[in-house]
Amino acid sequence: MEKQKSSQTLESGVFILNKNEFLQLQQKQELDLNQAIQPKWRYLPFLTIQENLFIQNKNKCDLPIDDLLRLLEFTPTLLAQKKDTLTPLEEIKCQLLQKLLSKKNVILFSDSIDSLAIFEKQQLLTICVKLAQKCQLTIYILSEDIHLLQLKLHY
Repeated sequence: MEKQKSSQTLESGVFILNKNEFLQLQQKQELDLNQAIQPKWRYLPFLTIQENLFIQNKNKCDLPIDDLLRLLEFTPTLLAQKKDTLTPLEEIKCQLLQKLLSKKNVILFSDSIDSLAIFEKQQLLTICVKLAQKCQLTIYILSEDIHLLQLKLHY
């Protein structure tokens, strides 16, 4: 009998991993959990949200920034907001945009999405699949959420 893998591939380079799978992957690839997208965004407090986001603008993805903002479902007012008014999902999206703009080929999420509501997780996973397809990315999502680990999207 073939051993079933517990991580699920969400097509187009998006993978949801449990902690053990991540540790195994980390031995094969250079993945630094300190560089992962975290639940709380570490930003430079003296800069605006927009300045924080575009500080490393190398744009790995061939899409124009306006298209990236649309793919990430940024609201028009998000860039003008104060950092302390961002929702957890918006903080994660900001970090994701930073990774895209800093030419990351591999994007790693810590367990940051485990704390999101189900609707927000679905929204973020959809965004990740679209980004992986359009920008040729590999996205690893570290999670202990049993529902996420069993998830298989069909797009």
